[in-house]
Amino acid sequence: MDTLQLPGLHTLTTTISHYQLSEMMPVLFTSPGLKHLCLTYSYGVHEAGVAPLEATWQSLIDKAKPKAMSQLESVTIAINGPEGTMLSKLAAAGDLSQLRSLDIGRVCEPGKFVKVADLLPNLKRLFLNLDRIFSVTIETEIEESIDGILAFRPLEYLYVTGLRNIEALDRIIQCHGPSLKGLALVPTTGKINQYPRLNSSKLLEMMNLCPNMEELRLQIKRSAGNQAECEMYEALGAFPNLQRLFLDFHFDARTKVPRMGISAETDDLELRRTYINAAMDESLALQIWTKIKDKSPSLKDLRILPYGNVRFAKEERYLIDCFARSYRLTGYNLENPGVPVMEQIEERAWKIKRENSWHNSRDEEVRLSSRIVSVLQSIWPQVSEQTFRSEWWNCWTSLPLQPDNQSW
Repeated sequence: MDTLQLPGLHTLTTTISHYQLSEMMPVLFTSPGLKHLCLTYSYGVHEAGVAPLEATWQSLIDKAKPKAMSQLESVTIAINGPEGTMLSKLAAAGDLSQLRSLDIGRVCEPGKFVKVADLLPNLKRLFLNLDRIFSVTIETEIEESIDGILAFRPLEYLYVTGLRNIEALDRIIQCHGPSLKGLALVPTTGKINQYPRLNSSKLLEMMNLCPNMEELRLQIKRSAGNQAECEMYEALGAFPNLQRLFLDFHFDARTKVPRMGISAETDDLELRRTYINAAMDESLALQIWTKIKDKSPSLKDLRILPYGNVRFAKEERYLIDCFARSYRLTGYNLENPGVPVMEQIEERAWKIKRENSWHNSRDEEVRLSSRIVSVLQSIWPQVSEQTFRSEWWNCWTSLPLQPDNQSW
């Protein structure tokens, strides 16, 4: 209890049990300097263990001066907490009118979430995780959560994990687009192929509805660098104030992803296309930067994050780990202002993974099958079979963008 009265206390993380929601919430507002609160929820504390503390809590509340009550600026509710119930109890206990940022680790009460907006009239930043992969009513729950997002007054920053379709994104942009300075759509950990599917027309529509956008994270479906893909890069460059751009490149070209727990061999044509999409090196990263930067002088930071290596056969997965490299490009190059500074993200971890992939559990070298070598040679015919078998981590280069190629 004494900790709450420390004059320098600005940030607090605490655990609240199911039986403490009403009793403990007012106590948190007795800390005069508290600005940032992180709540984790526990079902493990029994009601009997809470009762002896109630008198102490009430005494502390009675001694607190009204002018010394907390004016919270941010609240984080860690994963799997009943956010609607917790926020309503928190609002009843104190003043949330100055709250600027809300982070919900995972929406567990989508039906109550729509009522949260009325409690937070000045909220500017909203972080949400809609990804409940084991819920049988996930689509209905996401729709209810979207209704909750729309109920807030115009937001400046919105970060959503697990948004699954373009219709939901359209609703959000129509409501909050004019005020948004930052929008981040983070891929779901479950259905990785379910995300808002964008094209150049949709991106230009977003640009018109979001004129103040400075920071953006989106999923882009790669299509071997063809015309449609290149047009998306050009459309991204049309955002007039965009400074930071994070692109999750979904490279999986399979028409159907195997069910969880199944890793079947991929059709040769689909595997070939997947390898082309996944193969990211400095040359291709620079081409993508140039496509966007030529239309967007304000762009300062681009991050390229390939993803989608899920439920491939073991040998196929090894090669994808080789090809799918992440990069960061920034425009802060004092020595050569016209050329971006480029670095491979988590390069050391990638190298360790590459080295470990040479061996299986019996410490035997991984050897590429004739089938895989044939697929690789259909992409890089200039590389000999022997080279593929001995140096398959380093003997390839990405395929360049093909803005005049309409086929896939």
